[in-house]
Amino acid sequence: MSAVRRYGDGKPLVALHGFTLTGGQFSVLGDIGREILAPDLPGHGTSGPSPIDPSAAVQAVVSALKDIPEDTPILGYSQGARVALSVATGANRSPSYLILISGTPGLPDEDERASRRARDAETAVRIERIGLEAFIEQWTSTGLTSTANLGEAARSADRAIRLENSEAGLASALLGYGQGSLPSCWHLLEQLSMPILILNGEHDTKYVDIGTRMTEAIGGNAENLVIRNAGHNPLSDQPQATIAIVSGFLNGHRGPAGPVVEPDSTLLP
Repeated sequence: MSAVRRYGDGKPLVALHGFTLTGGQFSVLGDIGREILAPDLPGHGTSGPSPIDPSAAVQAVVSALKDIPEDTPILGYSQGARVALSVATGANRSPSYLILISGTPGLPDEDERASRRARDAETAVRIERIGLEAFIEQWTSTGLTSTANLGEAARSADRAIRLENSEAGLASALLGYGQGSLPSCWHLLEQLSMPILILNGEHDTKYVDIGTRMTEAIGGNAENLVIRNAGHNPLSDQPQATIAIVSGFLNGHRGPAGPVVEPDSTLLP
């Protein structure tokens, strides 16, 4: 891993980005009162398309963080949340706080994981066939990863971050530690003892359900919040609310802040 992007000042917070993004995703956290350490995950940004497997992806993060305290809080978004869980459950690091935004512990069923690997392989081939710009346009136009609801300036900034990547790098990241490749860690959740914030967008109903099940599996040290008027990427959809929640959580404040609903609200399925 070749770059750790830094934003803001204060105690450190590690932030792990999502697929097709880079550490630049977390520039929005620069005023949170922490120094944000945001590495480009393997296959993304400046990290290059080296061969990647799940172990190598986790080790790359650990190596990038070797000079900071082992109890430094970790925040992960989407694919980065999955890596954050892998680090917290098996990499001899014990963050004092763990924040999982739109994350999942993986696919516990091997047949389902094999099916996902096959789909990821098809997507990897498509990325290299149609090129980066065309793929990013597809990736952000429809479905879970759509940015169509963002204003023009926010969408342009998001696209610029994604275009820092390469076809080969994204393909290697998808094949190396996509959901089909990373082993499930559902069975390890009960071992996590640090305070954990699970955060999802109201319109991302699939991950709202996953968040509820994760909270139940972890136990009383997990807090589960859902942000109104947000989808799979609350950091883009509702940045101020997300930042307020994350900041409050890191400062020891539990409970809603900003336009938030509890997961059992009738507003949600």
